[in-house]
Amino acid sequence: MNRIRYSIIAIIVAILLSSCFRKEDTLTLSKPGNVEVATIAQGSDYANQIFFDLNDGNMLVNDFAMWDLAFENGVNGFHIWINGGKGMYAGVVNETNIDMVQDTVGLTWRWDSPTGNPDSTAIGNWTNYLPTSSQKPYTSVQRPDESEQTTGAVYLVDRGNTFNNADRYWKIKFLWVTGDAYKIKYARLDNTYKDSLIIEKSNQFNFSYFTFDNGGQQITVEPNKSTWDIVFTRYRYVFYSTTPYTPYVVSGVLLNPTGIYAGVDSTLTFEEIDYQKAKQVPLVNARDIIGYNWKTYSFDSQSYLIAPNRNYIIRDEKGYYWKLRFIDFYNESGEKGYPKFEYQRL
Repeated sequence: MNRIRYSIIAIIVAILLSSCFRKEDTLTLSKPGNVEVATIAQGSDYANQIFFDLNDGNMLVNDFAMWDLAFENGVNGFHIWINGGKGMYAGVVNETNIDMVQDTVGLTWRWDSPTGNPDSTAIGNWTNYLPTSSQKPYTSVQRPDESEQTTGAVYLVDRGNTFNNADRYWKIKFLWVTGDAYKIKYARLDNTYKDSLIIEKSNQFNFSYFTFDNGGQQITVEPNKSTWDIVFTRYRYVFYSTTPYTPYVVSGVLLNPTGIYAGVDSTLTFEEIDYQKAKQVPLVNARDIIGYNWKTYSFDSQSYLIAPNRNYIIRDEKGYYWKLRFIDFYNESGEKGYPKFEYQRL
């Protein structure tokens, strides 16, 4: 009888102890999606800029040249990029009075890194006071009690050789930045036009954009940052293997800087890549990791050829893995500028 009693007690204790430990959560992977095929109509002059969402295939098409400066959003954002696809450059002048700058003599022109690294921009760190959510409204080179003429350097901007001199060269001062906005002052190089503008930040987008067109204005360029993964556009690549370095405008693919990572695999065929193999590919968030060199130019055939066995692994903001490869660069009429690719959620 005692033996039975002890057995019952042991069973009860075992049940009680097992209930104290939480069972491990199990992860059930969804089935891979279908292999999809998409064609992007940039056009033979690559004028169209196309933002693409892998999840639903949605696209937003606009003109790559519609903007000049991209201002970083977010409470702590203060970095500024130039539109390298237009062949733009920028340089800082040893002068704080914007009216005194009237030529480009002796200026060192700079460009942004194609990776999107915020520490490698043509504008650079223009502010001594970085914005935070707890600081007072004015948090940069200009304080409320200081004159615009005595604080902060003047920058010159070259918008590219497609503009005449009056519209090509502009000078600009970045006066302040807060968690909500920037203030800039800008003028033509010959002082025939001067103005200032407050650039509002928005958490819906990676950047707030500005163009010098029509007297200078803030514009919307990209879709909501949570609704796209890659963008087909023109941008500047720098060939550091040459002496001197050679900045060159190319047409390619850039990543959404918010939560999108990608890597390259050339050891497997597209068909061989599954979820487990994709997870072994090192991923980075350099914006130009897909870039332009999935195609090469053949001087023999006088045409672009798709690089063989070059597969891209993309991890989106939600953590899903995708594989992608390019299969053509021409449309049915033989016109270049129509990248065709296939992709699949793994």
